[in-house]
Amino acid sequence: MSTRVFKVTDYGVVPGKEELQTEALQRVFDMCKDEGGTVVIPSGKYRTGGLRMWSDTTLLLESAAYLRGSDICEDYPVFEVPEGVELRTDMELIPNYYNDKPWEEYRRAIISVYGGKNISIIGEPDSVIDGDDCADPNGEEGYRGPHGIFITNVNNLLLEGYTIQHFGNFAHQIDNCTNVTARGLKCYGGSDGFHLHFCRNTLIEDCIIHTGDDCIGGINVEGLVVRNCNMNTSCDAFRMGGSHILVENCHIWGPGIYPHRMTVVQNRYTEAVRRKDNTLPREAGRHNMVRIWLHFASEVFPSEEPYHDITFRNCIIENSDIFLTYQPNEILQRGAELKEMFLDNVKIMGVKNMFDVSCPSDRRPVITILP
Repeated sequence: MSTRVFKVTDYGVVPGKEELQTEALQRVFDMCKDEGGTVVIPSGKYRTGGLRMWSDTTLLLESAAYLRGSDICEDYPVFEVPEGVELRTDMELIPNYYNDKPWEEYRRAIISVYGGKNISIIGEPDSVIDGDDCADPNGEEGYRGPHGIFITNVNNLLLEGYTIQHFGNFAHQIDNCTNVTARGLKCYGGSDGFHLHFCRNTLIEDCIIHTGDDCIGGINVEGLVVRNCNMNTSCDAFRMGGSHILVENCHIWGPGIYPHRMTVVQNRYTEAVRRKDNTLPREAGRHNMVRIWLHFASEVFPSEEPYHDITFRNCIIENSDIFLTYQPNEILQRGAELKEMFLDNVKIMGVKNMFDVSCPSDRRPVITILP
């Protein structure tokens, strides 16, 4: 890794400035394009549109640094996909859900990375990335705007220490990446906390994930450990398909602190109200946690083998409508079968229905409950 360090305030970026400083911030990131380096954002508030990081680059948010995204979708560019980068987002994996209509704006984000290696985003205490609830009435489900962080095709990714909140879509859209570590993060509000399509060797530990949609999602995930996390949702804790997955020492609980984003839109609250999750009245959308695990698969990129070796160990689970939903003929569950799941020393309270399974008996997953 490069030892070069670039503090943004040395290059024309001013803390506390109300105007967007996207261009000035991007110029600093571009200094790392060829040889890598560390971009430092000192304490203070900074407003920005979409930014792009490069290979061998670290973003360091110093203590009390507050990076706030624009609330205007057009301030987030759709970056060109480099040659050799294979996207594996929802747009590629479940196009039938979107009526086979490509939506490039799906890739908008505060911070984006397209390919490369050795990417780190590190936050010191009280550092924040805030999406300002930037909603798009023309987006998916009538509201989805930019992600917090969009990273694709990266080997060796470290995300550590920061708070990420009030994002217009997913906090972290990470696909087709290898060796991913997310540690000590706090995700509040918005939509999903993590999407991990086609990721391999991923660790999420010591995180708080309190969302208005799924906590963690992914298709064809291989090798995932979720450890020592506190997870709260008004939708699904896991919308997941993959193998060699361990959920360990986690507290997964409902009802959700934040209202379910889609039901807020369906309830037709005014734009001014529904765009600020932190001010929504509890009646604005539903809050029940629907499921602990919802099977997730892709017909376009089917798994070569059934999903297997999925274990919950030493977890506390509270107040969900359903534990497991597996309906392999449903549109977002085709493309892989679920073979097995293990529950090892899992304390389950207030779950109304353990299994919502609809398939022939010879295709039912084997659920092993250990004391």
